[in-house]
Amino acid sequence: MPFGFSVLDYVGFALCLIYVGYELLYRPQRLLYALPFILTFYVIVPFGTLLTPSRVVPLVLLAWMVISARGEPFRRHLDVFLVVITLSIVSVLAALMIADSGSRPLLRFLNYATLLSIFAFAAYGCRTPKGLTMAMWGLAICAGLHGAYALYQIVAFETGLPFRAIVRGLSGRFDVAQAYGLFRVNGLASEPKRLGYVLFAGALASIYLTKSVSPGLHRTALRTNAIISFALSFLTMSASYFAAVAVSIGGMLLMSSRLWRIVPVGVAVVGLALFASPDLASRVTDLFADTVEDRFEEVSAGLDAVRVYRQEFYAEDYAKAHPLSLVTGLGMGRYNNVLNEEYGEGVGLVGNMLLPLNSQIFEIGFDLGLPGLLILYGGSVALILSLKTDRKLSFFLKFLVLCVVAQSVFVQSLYLGSFILGMAVAYANMPRGAWAPPDPMGRTVMPRKLTI
Repeated sequence: MPFGFSVLDYVGFALCLIYVGYELLYRPQRLLYALPFILTFYVIVPFGTLLTPSRVVPLVLLAWMVISARGEPFRRHLDVFLVVITLSIVSVLAALMIADSGSRPLLRFLNYATLLSIFAFAAYGCRTPKGLTMAMWGLAICAGLHGAYALYQIVAFETGLPFRAIVRGLSGRFDVAQAYGLFRVNGLASEPKRLGYVLFAGALASIYLTKSVSPGLHRTALRTNAIISFALSFLTMSASYFAAVAVSIGGMLLMSSRLWRIVPVGVAVVGLALFASPDLASRVTDLFADTVEDRFEEVSAGLDAVRVYRQEFYAEDYAKAHPLSLVTGLGMGRYNNVLNEEYGEGVGLVGNMLLPLNSQIFEIGFDLGLPGLLILYGGSVALILSLKTDRKLSFFLKFLVLCVVAQSVFVQSLYLGSFILGMAVAYANMPRGAWAPPDPMGRTVMPRKLTI
C-alpha cells in the first residue's frame, strides 16, 4: 500500500530543523553524525517553493557559521569562497539584466550558497581526526537508515503494508518503480537513482571504520551495514548509478594498488554465488544486459525518441548548437526559460513548474559557465591527486570523492558531494603529525561552546 506526500513530510521536516537547532546550540560537532542523512532525506514542505531539509538546513548552518563561529569556517578557505561568490554574483547580475526569469536567479544563487555552507561546515568540523571519524560514521549511519527503510519497502511491497513510494507531487501522487518484475528501492531518498550513491558511500565508510574499531559488536554491525548497503544499491537498478560505480572503480584502479587486491576477490565471490545458482545467474545477467541495452537505446534515440522525458537530451542538443553556452553560461537560473523558448512546452517548464536538469555538468555550465565547471570537476581532480597516500583514509576519501563527482554527471549529488568534498579538503590540509588513531565512535565531545 504505497503512499506519497502526506502529513509525515511536515513532521519529518520539523524534526530535522529541531534536531539541527539543538545540536548547533549545544554540540555542533556531533551534527556530523546526522548531516549526511539530513541532506539525503527527502521530505517536502510547500512554502513558496518546495522546501526540503537539504535546502533549508544548509541555510541554518550558514547563519550559524556567520553568527556563532564568526565566519572562521569560511576564512579557512577564503580563496575558494571569493571565487565562487564573485562568479555567482556576476552570473546573477547578468540574468537580472536580461530580466526573463523573475526571482529564479536569486533562488539559484541561494542554492550555491547552501552548497558552500555544507562544504565549509564539513571542512571545519573535520579538521581533526576525531571530526573526520565522526563524519565517516555519519555516512555509515546514513546508509544504514536508508537501507533499513529500503528493506522495509521490499517487505511492504510484497505484503501490502504501507510504505512511502517516489513522491511526485503535493496531491499525494506517487510512483512505484519496478524493472523486470523486481521492486526498485528508493529508501527515504527521492528516487532509486538518488539512493544508489548514498548506499555506496555509506558502504565505503563502513568498510573503512571496521579498520578503526575493536573486534566486537561495532565491527560486526559495520560489516553487516557495508554488505547490505552495497547489495541494496544494486536493487536501485539505476543505469546511471552502475555507470558511476564503474567509473569510480576504474579511476581507483589507475590510482591505487590496494583495489587490485580487492576487486579479484569480489569478482570471485560473486562468480561463485552465480555459479551455485544458475537461475539467479540468468536473471542477473538478463537484468544488467537489458538495463544497459535500454539506456543505450534511450541515449542513441535522444530527441528522436517517441517520448523524450530526460531534460538532459534537450540540454545536450542546445549545447551542441550553441557551444558558448557552456563557456560563458546563460546567466544564473535562466536555462529553464532558454530551453523552453528553444524547444517549446514541456521543456524547461511545464506551465509555471520548473523542470530541473539531473546532470550537474549542464546545470553548472549553464549557470556559471566554464569557470564553474573547472572549479567543481577540475578542483575535484586536483583534490584527489593531492590527498596523502600514507594512510587507508586517503584511499577511501579518494574513492568517495570520485564516486559523488562521477555520479553528478548523471544525477544531482552535490548536497552529499559538498559534505564529502569538505571532508577530503580537511584531510588534505591536516598536518601529517596531526593524525592519530581516532576514538572508535568519535565520542570525545568538544566543549559546549558555539564553535566546533
